[in-house]
Amino acid sequence: MPILLKINKQLTPLIWSRYRFVCKMLSKYLTKDNSTCLEIGCGAGDMLGILEKNSFFKRIKGVDLSKESMVIAQERTKNAEIYTDDFFN
Repeated sequence: MPILLKINKQLTPLIWSRYRFVCKMLSKYLTKDNSTCLEIGCGAGDMLGILEKNSFFKRIKGVDLSKESMVIAQERTKNAEIYTDDFFN
């Protein structure tokens, strides 16, 4: 799985297994011409960073409730659009 080579291998085993699963699914079902990805509950942007580094999508967006997480996510990504929002209000 070449996608995994760009992921920080200092992650905990649980997080590492999550990333392996997501990358496997993305590799299996996506082509490079998929245009936009929205991650709801993006937190500090770990998965957004991986999606961005591996160029799965032309545009990447993330939304989370935490403004603090949004700041970290913006630092971890270059071109992702990050929003803070509450879908229930």
